[in-house]
Amino acid sequence: MAQWCCRPWQGTWTPQEVSTFGEARRDASYVLFRTEDVGWENLVEEYHWVAAAERADSMGCDVLNTSLGYSLFDDTTSHHLLDELDGDTFRITQASDIAASKGMLVFNSAGNSGNSPWQKITAPADGDSVIAVGAVDASGQHASFSSYGPTADGRIKPDLCAVGRDAAYIHPDGSIRTGNGTSFSSPILCGAATSLWGAHPEASAWEIRRALLESASQWANPDTTRGYGIPDLWEAHMILGGSEPLSGGADMLVYPNPVPSGSQNLRVVIREPALLQAPNSPLEWTLRDASGRWIAEGMMERGKEILSTLNLSTQQLATGSYLLLVRGVPEEEGSNRPLLHARFVVE
Repeated sequence: MAQWCCRPWQGTWTPQEVSTFGEARRDASYVLFRTEDVGWENLVEEYHWVAAAERADSMGCDVLNTSLGYSLFDDTTSHHLLDELDGDTFRITQASDIAASKGMLVFNSAGNSGNSPWQKITAPADGDSVIAVGAVDASGQHASFSSYGPTADGRIKPDLCAVGRDAAYIHPDGSIRTGNGTSFSSPILCGAATSLWGAHPEASAWEIRRALLESASQWANPDTTRGYGIPDLWEAHMILGGSEPLSGGADMLVYPNPVPSGSQNLRVVIREPALLQAPNSPLEWTLRDASGRWIAEGMMERGKEILSTLNLSTQQLATGSYLLLVRGVPEEEGSNRPLLHARFVVE
């Protein structure tokens, strides 16, 4: 297991820029700490994590995500007990709460013990300031392996949920694969929250945490399966004082998505109830890969119709995830900020 830290960009974004996570990625820095020895399970690993968290704090990290949890050890005398999951007993939980008190946003996977005799969350997910993230599938249904709450002292856990069943990720060989586990759902939500914080750099970590909870699907009626539910990042943005986008209700559809192996084209359709620019003016498009690297760019002609279309060749694209950005022409639109974006996958 691993723990990583990231620092959101401390700048000012417009609502359109908030949604363009691919463009903002280069404005974040990341630090990876490995505190787990996969060859054994020993209590000292919790202390390794404490040292890593202290180091992350000294480096100025603002967000912590940890995809691990502790309950049972090779030395049975070190086993954690369910009635000790009170948020105060274990060193790793104490350190996680201290990190939060220092102004850090702390995420932790809830655990994958839902189908095991243990069933419950693991440390440090029991911390009262830790955002314990459970797993759901793409339709929002609880993944059976995702650990349950509550804590020993009766607090709601997990706190929030994100996709952790059949979660898409980029394999080191560049292919798109899917995997299961709260070790996927926690970093997915952490990344989204970091982008949210980047859009509201004046907010405190606790305000970001509160906005995520209040925007969640079960905020009014939490349970011990999905906690407060699945957060709505746009709603959280509005809770923090965000404003509606200025795109005039435009939206963009790309299909087929994913692009099947051997397919030659991606069709792009932009629907504009109110035209973004003057009629007949073109739009600029840019294609980037999952690492944010430039792949291609071009112009998209538009008429007076509500729908504009573009056929984009995918024949030379390698397997992977891509981001298509569309901008107005600077001479007419006045800036070079992306107006629309869409992600697609080439199989």
